Amino acid sequence: EEAGIKAIQNGAQDYLIKGEIDSETLERSIRYAVERYRMERKYRLESSHLTSLLENIPDIIYFKNNHAEFVRVNQAKAEEVGEDRPDDLHGKTDFDYYPPEQARQAYQGDMKVINTEEPVVNREERHNRDGETYWLEATKVPRYDPEGNVVGMLGISRDITERKKAERDLNKERDRLEQLHQAVDQFQQCQTEKDLWVDATAATEGILGFDWCAFYCREGDQLVSRAAAEGVNLEELPAHHITEGLAGATYQRRETIAGEDLRKDDRASISEDAELRSYMSVPIGEVGVFQAASKHRGAFNQTDLELAEILAGHLREEVKRIRLEEELREQAIRDPLTELYNRRYFNEILNQEVKKSERYSRPIAFLMIDINRFKEINDRYSHQTGDRVLKEVARLLKNNVREADSVIRYGGDEFLIMLPETDGEASHTVARLREKLEEWNRDSDLLDFPLTLAIGSAHWSPEEEDDTEKVLKEADQKMYEDKREANNGG
Repeated sequence: EEAGIKAIQNGAQDYLIKGEIDSETLERSIRYAVERYRMERKYRLESSHLTSLLENIPDIIYFKNNHAEFVRVNQAKAEEVGEDRPDDLHGKTDFDYYPPEQARQAYQGDMKVINTEEPVVNREERHNRDGETYWLEATKVPRYDPEGNVVGMLGISRDITERKKAERDLNKERDRLEQLHQAVDQFQQCQTEKDLWVDATAATEGILGFDWCAFYCREGDQLVSRAAAEGVNLEELPAHHITEGLAGATYQRRETIAGEDLRKDDRASISEDAELRSYMSVPIGEVGVFQAASKHRGAFNQTDLELAEILAGHLREEVKRIRLEEELREQAIRDPLTELYNRRYFNEILNQEVKKSERYSRPIAFLMIDINRFKEINDRYSHQTGDRVLKEVARLLKNNVREADSVIRYGGDEFLIMLPETDGEASHTVARLREKLEEWNRDSDLLDFPLTLAIGSAHWSPEEEDDTEKVLKEADQKMYEDKREANNGG
């Protein structure tokens, strides 16, 4: 700047020496020339800075006139529309570069800014020449001349494709977490392990997405399949020893094992021509193992593995809950000494059997059973021996009735057998029980006299007016009659 001003002053001195100007005019001319020089220099510097900014900023910048025609753009804008140089866009519009509907929306936004002088900020979906979608966040503001008249608009667009993708991924993860919460709520409603595994299969498929999955539970030293994805035959899934195979390794290490090609994992029990590639094997604590696989490489990312582990953790807790509840239910409905059902259980299922009997018009038989000379057994041998006799009788009764029949310890040394759908015939069962008891007496040395049972039978039919309570009393009365006969015979 100093050199420029010096040149102006030297040039003016030449006019003074030649006598072409007086000193006062010379001084005024120098001030004017210096001020203009400084303004022009400032403009050139600012213009240079603006040009440098336009060419180096990664954002897309463009100027349009009142007809929405490009008057100036930066290199980023030229590259966006496929031009080599920014000047190639001069005088053109969005209709020269974008599909009609997309160009029309851009034009409407431009004219809104020009006509209302209100800035516009929006997100625009664009497609490049290869058909790939990208997103821009566009800001448009009006341009003014020195007199304050609108002469067009300035637009700045930033490529937010990665941000949009991140938002989409974030929303996807939020949806999956919501699905996870819903799945956990559903797990907590399950009353049986079977229902739990069915719900778990549906939940994991919705959250993870896979082509194959299976849930294995530990039974003894084996990991046995309990549920699988639709189309997978459970019977065809082999059991695994807890120390063998991919499932066994997962169970032993209590760590997730994952990979990109299931065929290359020697621990996997899969044929070489199988289509499965990506896989994960996730431990469910001491309960078992969850496995999933996809036909595509890279199907499972770190988030998928973490979600699977969270699901497995909840499944482990729900299995423990269900098993504890089942154990408590069993304790509530079973006699602890004989492990037969107790009277409470009988009262619960009696109404169910009556309704079933009414529906199919099939009678129910009841056998009331009492151990003869049981007080004598306790007095002569001990209560421990009496308990052994109770357990032996319970085992004999349970092993010699149908699966559909219910054997109940009714109280003390009394037992009750409920035989649904017997067509009124219980005599065969009575005969079989007496025969088996004779065999037991021949083989057992627990007592020094034969063990006998007093048995009374009665039948309830839907066609009869009597209720079940009266029928039970009838069976009880017949049992005592049988006991008296046995005692008299003795």
